[in-house]
Amino acid sequence: MAVLIRANSLHRECARINQVNPVQGLISPPRNYSRIWKPPGHGITKLNIDATYNRKTGRGTIACLARNSTGNIEFGRTSSIVVPSVPMVEAFALRAAISLARNVGQTKIVPECDSRDLVLACWH
Repeated sequence: MAVLIRANSLHRECARINQVNPVQGLISPPRNYSRIWKPPGHGITKLNIDATYNRKTGRGTIACLARNSTGNIEFGRTSSIVVPSVPMVEAFALRAAISLARNVGQTKIVPECDSRDLVLACWH
């Protein structure tokens, strides 16, 4: 639960930095989910985030790919982690992506993931 709270905090911080209303959200809402990638606006980096989880081993893999408004890859990361559940690995993926973006100096970011549960947790 602490990871979800921290991910929510980072989400709100990104919204503040980007001067975006958190209610509109930086993560695509589940009802508008689309499989077609759309580039971010000029000067904004989109963080495409994904995660997998193996219940038998308790291991997850997180991935982030950052692209600019022309679709060019700016940076990316993958990691393997030990976590107790699917929601936790998804929250860690969001947190790692935002952290990575901050570490490389990106301040205008738009995280995007397909985790309905994480999206809903970030809105409430």
